[in-house]
Amino acid sequence: MLLRNSISRRIPQSPLHPRLSQMASHLIHSSSSINSSTTGAGEEKDQLYSSTTTTDAPGVSLADITKTNNFTSKLPPDAAFDTPLASHNAPREHLGPRLVKGALYTFVRPETTYEPELLAVSPRAMKDLGLKEGEDKTDDFREMVAGNKIFWNEADGGVYPWAQCYGGKVLFLGFRVIFFILFYFLCYEIY
Repeated sequence: MLLRNSISRRIPQSPLHPRLSQMASHLIHSSSSINSSTTGAGEEKDQLYSSTTTTDAPGVSLADITKTNNFTSKLPPDAAFDTPLASHNAPREHLGPRLVKGALYTFVRPETTYEPELLAVSPRAMKDLGLKEGEDKTDDFREMVAGNKIFWNEADGGVYPWAQCYGGKVLFLGFRVIFFILFYFLCYEIY
């Protein structure tokens, strides 16, 4: 905590600091929420760091954590697979790298990985995401970060994996890169 606070104080104040604090405010648990109209940007930033480093909330399971589709609900999808269902029902070979025009992402399911091994998990990241202690030891967690489990079904919907277009092409990388990207975006889509 000392290191985190000392680093934050060396960063010069800019007009972005209040916005960055606002964007990171989802990390603050409801017991220590901030009212931005009565708190200055500097106090808000200090409270943000102290609340995320000292909170001992029990957390929730991966299945129970609130998930949203902020990115995919507000930006244009690939016309070929404009819904999760269209992508889910498509043969895997049709989802490969290709030129995509007028879209920022395409829905795509990861390739199945057999016997995945989870090598390391950051306890700090688990705490920041609000996941309960020990959740990283569950089969659901291991299967999700390997890309074998998605929290979506035809009846209830949910969060479906997607790939972001890069230079007009949808890139499908090797398994190790894909699971990292999926986990990264899922973590940020959760909030």
